[in-house]
Amino acid sequence: MTSKPLSGPAAIAALPRNRLLGEFSLWSADLANMEADLKRIEPYVDLHHIDVADARFTPGFLFFPDFVARIAKATAKPIHVHLMVEGEIVEEQTRQFIEAGADLISVHAENGEAGLRAAALARKLGAEAGVVLRLETPVSAIKPFIDHVAFVTLLGTSIGVKGQSLSDRACDRLLEARDLLRQSGREDQIILAADGGIREQTVPLLRKAGAQTVVLGSARLRRQGSRRPHRLAAWLGKRGCVNKVALAFDLGGTELRAALVDEAGSLLAFSAMPTAAADGPAAVTRQMEQLAAEVLALTHDLSPVGIGVGAPGPLDPEAGIVIGPPTLIGWHEVPLATILSDRFELPVRLENDANAAALGEWHYGAGRGADPMVFVTVSTGIGGGVIANGRTLHGRRGLAAEIGHMTITNEGERCFCGAVGCFEAVASGTALGRRATARTRKYDGSLLRAMASDGDVSGRHVVEAARKNDALAMELLDAEARWLGIGFTNLLHLYSPDILVMGGGISHGFDLLQDVVVATIRERAMPAYREVPIVAAQLGRHAGLIGAASLILGQEADISASSPMERKEASNG
Repeated sequence: MTSKPLSGPAAIAALPRNRLLGEFSLWSADLANMEADLKRIEPYVDLHHIDVADARFTPGFLFFPDFVARIAKATAKPIHVHLMVEGEIVEEQTRQFIEAGADLISVHAENGEAGLRAAALARKLGAEAGVVLRLETPVSAIKPFIDHVAFVTLLGTSIGVKGQSLSDRACDRLLEARDLLRQSGREDQIILAADGGIREQTVPLLRKAGAQTVVLGSARLRRQGSRRPHRLAAWLGKRGCVNKVALAFDLGGTELRAALVDEAGSLLAFSAMPTAAADGPAAVTRQMEQLAAEVLALTHDLSPVGIGVGAPGPLDPEAGIVIGPPTLIGWHEVPLATILSDRFELPVRLENDANAAALGEWHYGAGRGADPMVFVTVSTGIGGGVIANGRTLHGRRGLAAEIGHMTITNEGERCFCGAVGCFEAVASGTALGRRATARTRKYDGSLLRAMASDGDVSGRHVVEAARKNDALAMELLDAEARWLGIGFTNLLHLYSPDILVMGGGISHGFDLLQDVVVATIRERAMPAYREVPIVAAQLGRHAGLIGAASLILGQEADISASSPMERKEASNG
């Protein structure tokens, strides 16, 4: 009997993240030689995959708990049981296979509420839970499961038929699933798997689309023939399937966040803490060291090739200098890239936080494939970034595209920069909240004040109240949408992008704003600019981290120079 060092959730959490995982299916294994086959393939396996069918959900019976118990005694690797059964028996099957030794039970999203109950039962019984999606089911069906599982598996072929080619839709579905995981904030906690149509030529495509494991058929493990275990291991570990990872920081005036990010834009580990914004650069860099230690401890088998940092401007990205952000006290001409490069002995790239978010959306989010692209973040303030000809538009000392300080009126509140009429001063979340506060009073019984506990109303409160059909909130959002439409019209005229992406906290109300924004653009823009798509960002709060990592991993990365100043001198020379 083989001893297992880890089981259940601990075994799944310990799976390596520095490469594509090898999940070996025993669907068609030779049961008579099970123990011998398991021993032969064990060096190449990260986890075993066992399909279970009830002859109703899919044709044919496959595996029973006693076979799983037999396998569990012969392997030290985790066992993933995929239940292809009807909802009426999925909970009982979950119990039986966990008792037999399964570490991970995946149920079908098509099981609906019964599947959710089975996932909860799996975790209650000490196993991990996952969800599987048939090829014909919309990817959005995984949404109810995301908060309850550690594995999401997308089938790339029709269920129950072996030997099919990978569907043309499989990679797009993986990308859609990855976007949903990002939006949920759980992408660093969930492994995305591809099952079906696995061939030597399809593995790199699936990996590029975001798959972190592929399910390899056991028929490929026979001693005879060209596809021996070591050959399969080679295409798991080569052909672009080994993860190159970057350490990313998102430095804000309120929160400091760190993550380890791979080439697919997936967060492999994440940690955050309140920024010591009033304590000066030395205190914050110590915090960055602490967060780096935390995320690297979560992925001890990974070594970053560099560090990407998104920080508030103004800053000089070429020299790696934070010039003087108003949200960080005592930061004046701080050579942050050099400081971090000396501390970690890694190349460091620094970027304005809004530009970093723009890069994230361009590489992996709503702006993927668009060039030029304009990204606008509407939150406490308004910022943004412009991607043109495959590169961030920086301007002198990295100060281009200060979208929030574009003048769009000669009236209104004074901006923190000292001017009147800035886009940010009239259309930011702060401005929206200020207007809402002015239109209400403490203890007036309004929904807006109730949501704010009778304090100042925020932009998010306005969005939430509008979703409840509050008349004042909807009026305020209409005015907000008109200001955004005016500002966006200017950006369309200036940059003529393929797409304009809106992110930030107020983008959570994009569906409520969109119609008026688009109507305002159609009213004000010249005809050639009116059809440019205006879309919501997809990466949510992680856009800045993912974009910062892309400074190292993406098309813009050029980390051959050993220091920021060397890169600047090279660009000048």
